[in-house]
Amino acid sequence: MPISTNLAPNGLDGLTAADLTAMPADALSNLTPEEFSSIPADAMGGMSADMLAACPPDALGGMSADMMAALPADAMTGMDAGMMAALPADAMAGMDASMMSALPAAAMEGMDADMLAACPPDAIGGMDADMMFALPADAMAGMNADLIAAIPPDALGGLSPDMVAAIPADAGFVAPTIGEPGFEAFDTAQDPNFIVPTIEQPEFPVDFVAPVFDPAAGGFLTDPGADFVGVAPEPVDPGNFSADSQPDAAPVDVPPTAALDQVFAPEPVAEPVPTFDPVAETVSVVADAGASQGAAPAPEPVVAESAPEPAPAPETVVDDAPPPAPESDIV
Repeated sequence: MPISTNLAPNGLDGLTAADLTAMPADALSNLTPEEFSSIPADAMGGMSADMLAACPPDALGGMSADMMAALPADAMTGMDAGMMAALPADAMAGMDASMMSALPAAAMEGMDADMLAACPPDAIGGMDADMMFALPADAMAGMNADLIAAIPPDALGGLSPDMVAAIPADAGFVAPTIGEPGFEAFDTAQDPNFIVPTIEQPEFPVDFVAPVFDPAAGGFLTDPGADFVGVAPEPVDPGNFSADSQPDAAPVDVPPTAALDQVFAPEPVAEPVPTFDPVAETVSVVADAGASQGAAPAPEPVVAESAPEPAPAPETVVDDAPPPAPESDIV
């Protein structure tokens, strides 16, 4: 049963934690902010999530930092965005990491910049990516260097581009780079529609085993000991490769092999043309360089050997010695 709305201000100042624990969950459902603020801070230790959830959102306007600090962490699961929005900014100074992590992510929508600025850095350490993502972008204006340093790496995955843009420059936020904690989560959060470009691969069954090339067999084997996979099936359409490999694909005209041979055939090498060199008085055999562009380099000039000169005629030997004297005829 709710406490009477006729309670005078400060009429709850005698409550203890045990009293609150013994009360039904809806006991505080009619409290005003002034009445809520009269509850002793140490009595808040008896608050449960159901009791906190039953409080009118505007009653939370009577919360102080001391009262917040005395709340059990699991009681924070009873908060919603409307209750968070009703909290005085300075009440957030009573938060710690365990209380922050117990808050429903949706409740973070009620935060503003002043509330965030009042949080101890330790409390920010209790945030996760879902809680961070639920924060209004303009609430990030309450960030300072200490709060930035306390953000867990995983929570960086909740920082959208507009949230990053709202962080004050003097807070010193530096986006993580490749290899640093939180990089992948942060990088993904910057563009939720980003898809890594990949080569489209066919879908294979779960039990698919890629064929293995066997050099000895000269082909692919589906697995060791299996039948040789080296004979292609008869083509459905010999002139259309796609009809065999991709039955549902549109037909693709394939040029005849002869046409391809002509396109990629090498340029013919020109026949050597003999030329006469009047200086060397020899005949050179060279190829026409202009007729073989793109072909093998022209051969080195070949110098034809000229006919050997005839050997000189032997000179006549003249004997200048006088002839011998005739022998006298003596009888």
